Amino acid sequence: MTPNLLPEFIHGTPEVFLSLWAMAVLMVGVFQKRSEREGVYYMTMAGILAALFMLYASAGDAPANYAYAFNDMFKVNPFTQLMKAIILIAVGAVFYMTFKHFPREQMNRFEYPVLMLISAVGMMIMVSANDLISAFLGLEMQSFCLYIMVAIARDRQSASEAGVKYFVLGALATAFFLFGASYLYGFTGTTEFNGMATVLQSTGELPVPMAIAFVMILIALAFKVSLAPFHMWTPDVYEGAPTPVTAYLAAAPKLAGFVLLLHFVGTVFKFHADLWAPILSALAILSILVGSFAALFPKKLKRLLAYSSISHMGFALLGFLSLNSQAFENIFNYLIVYMIMTVGSFAALLSLRKRGQLLENVEDLTGLSKDAPLIALCLTVLLFSLAGVPPFAGFFAKISVIQNALSGEYYLAVVLAVLGSVVSAAYYLRVIKAMYFDEPVGGDHTLTIDKSIPIQTKMVLVLSTVLVTFYVLMPQLLSLDLVRYLH
Repeated sequence: MTPNLLPEFIHGTPEVFLSLWAMAVLMVGVFQKRSEREGVYYMTMAGILAALFMLYASAGDAPANYAYAFNDMFKVNPFTQLMKAIILIAVGAVFYMTFKHFPREQMNRFEYPVLMLISAVGMMIMVSANDLISAFLGLEMQSFCLYIMVAIARDRQSASEAGVKYFVLGALATAFFLFGASYLYGFTGTTEFNGMATVLQSTGELPVPMAIAFVMILIALAFKVSLAPFHMWTPDVYEGAPTPVTAYLAAAPKLAGFVLLLHFVGTVFKFHADLWAPILSALAILSILVGSFAALFPKKLKRLLAYSSISHMGFALLGFLSLNSQAFENIFNYLIVYMIMTVGSFAALLSLRKRGQLLENVEDLTGLSKDAPLIALCLTVLLFSLAGVPPFAGFFAKISVIQNALSGEYYLAVVLAVLGSVVSAAYYLRVIKAMYFDEPVGGDHTLTIDKSIPIQTKMVLVLSTVLVTFYVLMPQLLSLDLVRYLH
């Protein structure tokens, strides 16, 4: 008798729907002229909203709250559904604020929204992965789409170079992941996370091959979320990719990568904290220091934001040093606040042009406070929040993950993290100084404000600024009570 696969697909309804919707967008885009692509973009937004509604509708469905599907390769519980919803919100926000800019950025192609939808499916699979095979499938679905998106402006040499660099280093990270996964499977005899955890727990002291496997997988995931010293692709790719793609890279993929990292640390190697805690502590410290000090020198805005991203990923990793319910909550609250700040910062950059081109250098912002005081104010607030200056959201997010490290008695990590945060304030203040105090080079003010800024970009910029500004008054708005979601 043929097994009934319908219940299996019900648990993955949002992923199945988005995959089919991406194919529908592809077919519609093929038969549309380039000048009529806006319909494809609105169709993409409709698909993202529909998937969000499906996640919301399944929240009250008891069987869907805690379930395993596809031979236990796919896990569904309130935590995974919540993370998927946040990822889709981030994907939708970036696409909503950027698609009006596609014609100017040489990205007015129907393939872009298709790739974005498929990469979103990959991230959702990563979140629900309960097996090495499904984890690898989600990771590669996301990665291959991002490789193409980075190089989609193929007439631009910088985008092509960034795409090649990202692909080559991404292939190396994939090799590390597969190497570690093969060791895990060979030793435990299973690819399922809980099964591997049971076998590793029964071994007592962790065998050397399993320690090697963990390090290999950690290297691959560290590459995906831009942790030093596996961050080498980040500055070049952020700078070379079209700005809408850079905004996308800086947001949703980070959250998906950290959820997958949590699966390995909190499930597979849960009983071997003596292995992973010192390694994660070292990666966190190194990422914070590299991101903070390296960003003092670049003049390129996107390169500066790339190093800022590396530093913030180090802060998020601090949360793993004390894995309890409160730590889970602090980690993902931090990542949500980071996504809001980053998306808002890129919305501000998309709103400014110089000689018809998007701004590239810090010095291009000189005089912005006079020409566009509202944009300058919003960007200032977002930069202060990224620096961790009170009373903005970034300050409370950093305090929460530092508390995690303190509860685990990682005092050296805390001291160095605070030092890195102080140093990072210098390069954020350099941008603010350019906007408010510096005079244009040679007295020739060539900065022009894009008079046709799409309302979508303005809305995302203002909303991001409001959220990080008034976080102190309503922290529950962005904070997740993950204690009741974890299973």
